Amino acid sequence: MTRSPLTSRELADLVTTALVQAVDGHADSAAETMIEIGTRSNAQHSEVYGACCAFAEAARQSLVKIYGDRAPDLSKGQQWVMGQLPGLGRADAADLFALRFIVAYSNDDKPTTWALWRAALGASDDEYVSSVGALLATAASLVNAGRKA
Repeated sequence: MTRSPLTSRELADLVTTALVQAVDGHADSAAETMIEIGTRSNAQHSEVYGACCAFAEAARQSLVKIYGDRAPDLSKGQQWVMGQLPGLGRADAADLFALRFIVAYSNDDKPTTWALWRAALGASDDEYVSSVGALLATAASLVNAGRKA
């Protein structure tokens, strides 16, 4: 059975649902929601890119809350940078994708977010799914950390 393409409202609802599920620790449900977004996306998977940007925005907002007045001020030429995060250990390609995407998005570097996403999309199916999943999981972790800040 072929599903109809996503409307903007349906995409927004599914993205919100996936993020809430991930934040609440329901990884399997979040994965199922992401599968729905993926299977109902257009041939270019632009809906998945939109979901990635929404997850990165949630992460960015949480980083600003966590860092407060120490957060970079982009209007002053300051930028977010990626460092080794405590407890991350040696990051795999999917984790690095997630971190790089969030940093690029947080720096309003749309060409880099697009290039990173296109590289993930061009990888194997498993690598693509792992990369998007890592982005969602990292965003959810940052949202949870932001709640405690």
